[in-house]
Amino acid sequence: MEEKLFNLQSEPWIKVLKEDNSQATVSLLDVFRHAHQFKGLSGEMPAQDIAVLRFLLAILYAVFVRQDEEGSTKLLKSDVDAADRWRTLWQRGSFPNEVIEKYLQSWGDRFWLFHPEHPFLQTPVRENSVRVDADTVIMPTNKPIGALVGDIAESSNKIRLFLSRRIDAGIPFDEAARWLLFLNAFDTAPAGAPGDRKTGWRVKGFGTGWLSKLGLVWVTGNNLFETLMLNFPLHSESIVWNTCVPEWEKSAKFEPATLMDMAPPFPSDLCALYTMPFRSIRLINDADNAFVTGYDLWSGKALSPENAFMEPMTIWRKSKEGYLPKLHDPSRKMWRDFSAILPAGDQNEHVPGVIKWLADLSENTDVVLPSLKLSILGISYTNNTAFEHIFSDTLMVNAKMLGKLGTAWQPRINQILQETNRLVYLLVELDRNLRKAAGDGDDARKIENAVAGAFFALDEPFRLWLESIQPETDDMDTRCSAWLYQAKRIIRQIGEEMALMAGPAAIVGRVLQEDVNTERKIANQVFSNIESGYDIRLPKAGANTQKAPKRYTSAEAINRFMYKTA
Repeated sequence: MEEKLFNLQSEPWIKVLKEDNSQATVSLLDVFRHAHQFKGLSGEMPAQDIAVLRFLLAILYAVFVRQDEEGSTKLLKSDVDAADRWRTLWQRGSFPNEVIEKYLQSWGDRFWLFHPEHPFLQTPVRENSVRVDADTVIMPTNKPIGALVGDIAESSNKIRLFLSRRIDAGIPFDEAARWLLFLNAFDTAPAGAPGDRKTGWRVKGFGTGWLSKLGLVWVTGNNLFETLMLNFPLHSESIVWNTCVPEWEKSAKFEPATLMDMAPPFPSDLCALYTMPFRSIRLINDADNAFVTGYDLWSGKALSPENAFMEPMTIWRKSKEGYLPKLHDPSRKMWRDFSAILPAGDQNEHVPGVIKWLADLSENTDVVLPSLKLSILGISYTNNTAFEHIFSDTLMVNAKMLGKLGTAWQPRINQILQETNRLVYLLVELDRNLRKAAGDGDDARKIENAVAGAFFALDEPFRLWLESIQPETDDMDTRCSAWLYQAKRIIRQIGEEMALMAGPAAIVGRVLQEDVNTERKIANQVFSNIESGYDIRLPKAGANTQKAPKRYTSAEAINRFMYKTA
């Protein structure tokens, strides 16, 4: 019979950043005991940290949806109850350890990384196959250890991401526990053919992990306690606590047929959603019980993200059918999508749940929130079967920006961003005109590089401007005018440098025969790239062209640019 190995409650496995900026690895019990003394999570990568954060939040939900801070059973019945309970916990400044530990200890047997009946967040199957019925035998896909480790993520035939270490012998149990949560959240889609049902079928078709389908957004506080609390909405139109059942509280015995259930109904509460086993796997340990050497992938689950408003950690976009998570673009700075994070009270937009909760607290209670660090994270995939790029960003805003004061500022900031986009468009137009004057044609990559360069120059100044806004005391017109003045100065300086570097050929210039319709299409594509990040695909002139001569010189180009940006 398999041994019980590595209990997540008592064994150190969660990486944290201490107040002196040193790292430590602590147990599940200790992370709650000292959350107020840790700056935050500090795992191998931010994507791993957000997976661990949601696991910790699931525990908080399991405890404080059903009990108050003293451990008395009191179910949340209204938004007032939820706000009061949250405020009481927040004002403590630390978690009530006795309440959390009593709950965890009551489920202690469910937190073993290796267990004969219920290994933590895994499928309890050690065999090489399981029979579902007379016609179906399911076999797992045996995965190497590199496929578990997110900062290596090695498939059977291709290195996907690289790391300056070797893990041929495996990884220790504590690291495996962290990557188990990451895998469950972000795993790639399985590749290859499923095989034959009668002799050995490998379940396919469940796509990438749930968090990969989201435009992840969360709030980072001054310490881990604050970060957990700021991402702990206890009530909303979409969060109703009729139940609260995390995965480890479920008592159903494993049945092989469940491996074929790849599209279950959406969970009814956040406990279930945050702990849902989106991957059915089993970790494989070595003979000495010291390392994890790989895992068996049995199956997976996929949820539809459409109108999934129970999920509080995503930004949204309007679609024909409703709302879908708005995935982050790795080439775009977070502040450029400000309107998706804080939609300025627009009834046609949907606010991320964590943002809406904090806005309600700020406006309707006496809770004093700190300056908020909004964080985003996204993962791009190659054909959904390999990690391509993992990226994150942060943005500081005044907490008052979320309340009624913010609803006045937010549309003005969105207008400011549109005007900033117009300035960038004019700079790209100048760049194109100077290249034409010098004898260089249009190139999509050069246009996109010009856009990226302009926003790079604006990035830090805009962040500092936004962070410095005091909605209660600042004059809106004065502050917005100050940014536009600064943005124009930056953009015009770049434009002047471009003109100086254009070279002698651009001074002389040249006359081009240009198709009016093609130029209009290119201009629209450039603007769409700046506004929404759409790729630029330069059109070719059609059969019905309307060509007209146009002269380009560096002097004419810069003069026109300076006039338009005045």
